Amino acid sequence: KETDFKGVVKVCEQMISKSYPTNKHSVIDVLNLIIKVEKKLKNETANYEKRIAEMWEELSYDREDETNLVSSDFCKNALKIYKKLKITAKVKELEKRFNELRKNIKLSSFGQAIDLTEIMEEFRKYADKLTDNEPYVIINSLMTDKGLLPTFDEVEKQAKETGKHSFLQHLANTSILDRNGNTAQYFNDKEEYEYYQILQSYHFSLELMKSNLIREIIFAGIKKGKLNADTFLSYLQQYSWLGKELEMSSNGGKPVPYCWLALIAPALNEYFINLEFFFRNQTNYPNFILCIDSLTLKIEGMLRDICEFKGITTFELKPDKKGRTISQEKDIHKLLYEPEIADLIDKDDLLFFKFLLVEKAGYNLRHRVAHSLMTFYEYHINLMNLLIMAVLKFGKYNFATTKKNDSE
Repeated sequence: KETDFKGVVKVCEQMISKSYPTNKHSVIDVLNLIIKVEKKLKNETANYEKRIAEMWEELSYDREDETNLVSSDFCKNALKIYKKLKITAKVKELEKRFNELRKNIKLSSFGQAIDLTEIMEEFRKYADKLTDNEPYVIINSLMTDKGLLPTFDEVEKQAKETGKHSFLQHLANTSILDRNGNTAQYFNDKEEYEYYQILQSYHFSLELMKSNLIREIIFAGIKKGKLNADTFLSYLQQYSWLGKELEMSSNGGKPVPYCWLALIAPALNEYFINLEFFFRNQTNYPNFILCIDSLTLKIEGMLRDICEFKGITTFELKPDKKGRTISQEKDIHKLLYEPEIADLIDKDDLLFFKFLLVEKAGYNLRHRVAHSLMTFYEYHINLMNLLIMAVLKFGKYNFATTKKNDSE
C-alpha cells in the first residue's frame, strides 16, 4: 500500500548523503530506488533522473584517463538521460564531450606472429591441382566445398576449447566498438558471450587459413585463364537461379523482367579486369571499391528474393511520427535472423553470411559499406573474394519461381 512507503524517500536521502561523494555508483542505485517509490506514489521523478544524470557526468570526469573507455561510457549514460529530460544546454555540452572522448579511445592490444610459410605452400599446391580442371569444376568447388570456409561445428568446438582457458569469460561485459569509438554491441550473459566466442573463432579461422586458401585458388585460376567474368557468369547462368529471368510486378502494373546476372555482372567484370591487369603489369594495388560496394548491396536483394520465394515476410509494419501505420522492407540483418531462414539455409552458410555481412563482431560489411565507414585499404581483395563466395553460396539455393510480387 502507498502508506507502507511513508518516510522511505527520507531514509534514502540519508543514505545518499552518507555515500556521496565517495561512492557515486551507490548514489545512483539509491536514486533509482527513490524513482521506483515515487512512481508507486504517482509523484514526479524528473528531478531524481536529473540527479542520476549529474552523477554519471561526474563519474565521467572522475574516470577520465588515457584510454577514455570508461569515461565515454559514463558520459553516454548521462547524455541519454539529459536527452530524455530535454535539457538542451546539457545535451549540447555532453554531445561535444562524448564526441571527443569516443574519438580518442585507446585500447591495448596483444598478438603473436605465426609463420604460415608451410601452410601457404600447401595451399598453393592444392590450388594448382584444383585449377588444372575445367572452369566448371573449379567454380563448383568454390560453391560447394565445405573445406573452403569455417563450419559452424568447427568454430563452436574451437570456441568451447578457448573458453575453458580464457579469463575473458569471467568478465561482466564484452563490447564491440566501431571505428569512431561508438559502442556497437554488448555480449553480457553466458549465451551472448558463447556466441561472441564463436564469432571470434570464425574470424581467426578465416583470417589465418580460409581466406588465404580461397585467394590462392582464385589467383591460380585467373593466371591459367580458367577463371574470369565470362566463366563465372556462364556457370551461374547454367547452374544457378541467379541466371533465371524473373518477373517483378509493381502495384498491379505490367510485370517487369529482371535477372540477377545483369545486376552483378558489372562488379565481376570490374574485379577480374583489375586483377588481370595487376598480374600482367604488377602496378599499384588494385582498386576494389566499386565491385565491393556493388556486390555487398546486391546480396541483400538476393536474400530478399529467397525469402519471398519461400513465403517469408520481407516487410514490417510500424507507426510513423504521427502514429499512422506504414510498411517498409526489412533490412538484411532482420532477414538473416528470421527463424524460417534457419530451415532454408545451411547453418554453415548462414553463419558465413551473418559474419561477413551483418555481425558487428564480424566484418559487418553491409553496414560499413552502406554508411561509408571504410577507407581505401580496407577494400581488401579478401573481402571481394568472400563476396564472390557469398554470391555462389546464395546461388546454390534454387528456390526461384518465375515471378516476384513487389508492393514497394
